[in-house]
Amino acid sequence: MLLSTRTFYPTMLMFALTHILPETFLSPCCSLVSSNQFASFYTVRRPFITTCLLQRLGIAQFLGAIAATAILSGLTPGPLSVSPSLASGVSISQGLFIETFGSMILVLSVLLLAIEKHTSSFLAPVGIGLTLFAVHLFAVQFTGSGVNTARAFAPCVVTGKFEGYHWIYWVGPTLGAVLIDVICESLLLAFVSNC
Repeated sequence: MLLSTRTFYPTMLMFALTHILPETFLSPCCSLVSSNQFASFYTVRRPFITTCLLQRLGIAQFLGAIAATAILSGLTPGPLSVSPSLASGVSISQGLFIETFGSMILVLSVLLLAIEKHTSSFLAPVGIGLTLFAVHLFAVQFTGSGVNTARAFAPCVVTGKFEGYHWIYWVGPTLGAVLIDVICESLLLAFVSNC
């Protein structure tokens, strides 16, 4: 069967599914090796990991994202169009808020489902994948749903096109991870002091 020559525009549902399914199914396979550090901002919350390991994880995530994007660019026809970008009418401050909020929700799901060990930890990849799915469904129409610095950076490196507001894809996820960490630690301290 030959493919149509018309331009193909993926829907938001297809975009979200193609991002969450690999992470959902690969996460259990990789947990013993990498502690499921698929997104660079997850490592912000891991204070017990040495600085050297944090640097290696971050570098590996960025190099892996660049390599995967280069392969994708080589295997698909036409120009690469996976770089996140702000939709028309979305301001930089709105984009920053959406990236921060989406990252906060995603990191919270990782903290509660994977980092805090309990009897249902084996279901963490499914819960995290569904959370990522929901975040993508919301954010993709406004910011392209970066919510992962490496994922936002790699297409820009491969295409050589950096928007002037690209910094929101660095600040947003990092700020989201730090804010949710502060909130969780504050709630934990309040809970422990009341016991």
